[in-house]
Amino acid sequence: MIDFYLIYILFFVIIFVQSIVGVGVLVIGTPVLLIFGFEFKQVLSMLLPISILTSFINLILMTKTNKKKYLIDLVLVKDFFIICTPSIFIGIYLVKLFEDSINFGIIVGIIILISLTIKLLYEKKFLYHTSKLKNISLIVIGIVHGLSNSGGSILLLIKGSLKKKRDARFDITYFYFLLASVQYIIFLYFFEMYLEAKYFTHIIILILLGSGVSNLVIGKINDSIFKNLINFIIAISSLILLFKSLIY
Repeated sequence: MIDFYLIYILFFVIIFVQSIVGVGVLVIGTPVLLIFGFEFKQVLSMLLPISILTSFINLILMTKTNKKKYLIDLVLVKDFFIICTPSIFIGIYLVKLFEDSINFGIIVGIIILISLTIKLLYEKKFLYHTSKLKNISLIVIGIVHGLSNSGGSILLLIKGSLKKKRDARFDITYFYFLLASVQYIIFLYFFEMYLEAKYFTHIIILILLGSGVSNLVIGKINDSIFKNLINFIIAISSLILLFKSLIY
């Protein structure tokens, strides 16, 4: 098993990334920790609380440091609980049923790469314009997230294309906070695995450091760099997921 000092370095990096673009702790952390030899359930028990706290702290920092108020999409929140929550439940339940017989990592990795390719080729047409397409997107995000913790990649593809950096970052962070929170509740229902209390102090310090540094850096990142960074993170996370699935 990898040394925990290296784990803490990984945690800082993925917290920093999530604080910049809205996702990262689960999207990048999950395949990396699986490669390092952790079981999927262990990974969830560690990363979900970190992701939730990181998103929560960044939401506070964003609302306190920006003069212009952010608008919460209440329709999206309603659709999330009605459509996306059951989809997360289905994804986690499929993992519980078929985790030893189906390689979900390969399936999800290919889906994400195909989605990224479509987005890059048809940037303006990738956005969901109808409620039907939006609902399908929420279903896909929920199931993919329940299966592999990679629903954030699909979320980045959609929300990262819709708005400028400031609003896109807030929307992604807010939605991802809901996504991880619901997933954690469902995970605890199925597996009852909790993060050990002795690690909380270290993790809180890492979250505060990562979030603080990223909120100082974000002002130097323009809209173009922000979107390219999103595409890069999606590509890297899907390739790591595929590598893990094919090699292990």
